[in-house]
Amino acid sequence: MAQVIEVLPAELHLDPSNARKVYTGIKRLADDIHRRGMLEPPGVRQVAGRLVVNFGNRRTKAVWLLVEQGRWPADKPVQCILRETGDDTAEFDALAENDQREDIPIWMRGAKYLEFTAPPRNINQTEIAAEVGKSISYVSRAQAIAKGLHPAIIERLNKLLPEQPSQAVLMRMAQKVNLDTLEPDLEAQTKVLEQSTLVQGNWASVRKRTGVSQKKVLFKRFRCLKDGAPKIPEHAEPYYEAMMNYLSGASKKLAWPREEL
Repeated sequence: MAQVIEVLPAELHLDPSNARKVYTGIKRLADDIHRRGMLEPPGVRQVAGRLVVNFGNRRTKAVWLLVEQGRWPADKPVQCILRETGDDTAEFDALAENDQREDIPIWMRGAKYLEFTAPPRNINQTEIAAEVGKSISYVSRAQAIAKGLHPAIIERLNKLLPEQPSQAVLMRMAQKVNLDTLEPDLEAQTKVLEQSTLVQGNWASVRKRTGVSQKKVLFKRFRCLKDGAPKIPEHAEPYYEAMMNYLSGASKKLAWPREEL
């Protein structure tokens, strides 16, 4: 059962159990809401006497930004849809609603799926897949990625949003573990991430968005390997120099140094 209510921006609270932990495009969304208004109200539910946003966190944050900027009066209410649902149903609804808008990265989804399967909920993968409209293999893969990635890698991936590595790259990273401790291997996962950034980056979208050529983007990212962490190993220096000569235009053909057999 649902009803439309009006709520002041200050009375809205974000749901800490929401799968999405990083929000992008809030300023752009705020500008759009200021220009065209709130085209679809956020969904809220009552939790311990507070109105918690079940879905529409990005829209809520955009309204808060407009209030801070003085473009939305603090006493102007926001139309919301009040729903009476249980916690599990509300969280599944939030996942589904995000799918219809800006998709949640698979590592965030996996973390949420792990919460569902852990005690005391003990919801199996088949039930989760049915609720969120995904395949069982997708749910399993998402959980493996979320469980296998090192926290430092997840933090780094969050900073790259909205750009994301492919699921295949994420799985390769998640499978890199320290054989002694069986914990995620940060160094090995970092190496896979850096290689994927160079080789599998979506250069066409970068060029379309920034107007910068693919070669310049690749040059900038490859140079970051030298200037920052991780450090280029000595045995890889010749390969680094060959790539830099090619990208800088010093050589027209990329020729890797021949390895001594």
